[in-house]
Amino acid sequence: MGGVLRHHKSEPSADALATCATKIGYYAYHLAKSENPAHAELVERFGKLRDLCQQEMDKQALGKWMAFERMGL
Repeated sequence: MGGVLRHHKSEPSADALATCATKIGYYAYHLAKSENPAHAELVERFGKLRDLCQQEMDKQALGKWMAFERMGL
C-alpha cells in the first residue's frame, strides 16, 4: 500500500486506514492467545501500529470537519 501511495503522492483513505487497523487488531488479538514470548512482542508492536492508523484517521476527520470553510469562519 505505501509504495503505491508514495508513487501517486497521496495519503491513505480513511477506509484503507480502518481496514489496516482492523486487520492489525485481528492478528494482535489472536497472537495474544499464544504462549510464545516472541508473539507477545508482536502484540505490543501491532497495538502501536493500530494506534497509529487510528490517530491518522482522527487527524483526517478533524481536518475535514474543522476546515474553516466548513465552519463558516
